[in-house]
Amino acid sequence: MIQSIPIYDILTVWRDVLSNDIKIKEFCLTKYHKEPKIYLGIDSKLPPTAIDCPLIILCPGTKFEGEDEEEFRYAISVSWGIVNEKKKINGNMIEYLGIREADEFGQLILLALSEANQDHPISSVHYELDSLDFFPQHCGEMRLEIAIPRLMGTEMKY
Repeated sequence: MIQSIPIYDILTVWRDVLSNDIKIKEFCLTKYHKEPKIYLGIDSKLPPTAIDCPLIILCPGTKFEGEDEEEFRYAISVSWGIVNEKKKINGNMIEYLGIREADEFGQLILLALSEANQDHPISSVHYELDSLDFFPQHCGEMRLEIAIPRLMGTEMKY
């Protein structure tokens, strides 16, 4: 029998971790006066809009498993978005404040997920922000990877 961890198992653990994270809730309540909406997948024909922000989206990812693999690898994308059109002007410098808030929000999400399962920590992070395409929404996305050593004769769980 092949050893395998369903991606859905990781997604639901992460969803629950994010939903219950006090720092994420406090950040969103302080900045936006509401808790974040947390999506497990989205309808690409009717995606969330600015009114749904703050939001976090967990997207099904990829996995590499098999008898020839020494470690199993899982990759999941996490996106987030906030709305802030405010800017700070200081002489010839203009700063859009949503960029910092989107980065703070992304860091809180990353920290929460990094503590989701200490037995299988996040092994790789690709993190980016996008404040151009959807202004005044400021969005971010990260691809998180987990590497789990393959152990003979044990049941794989996340």
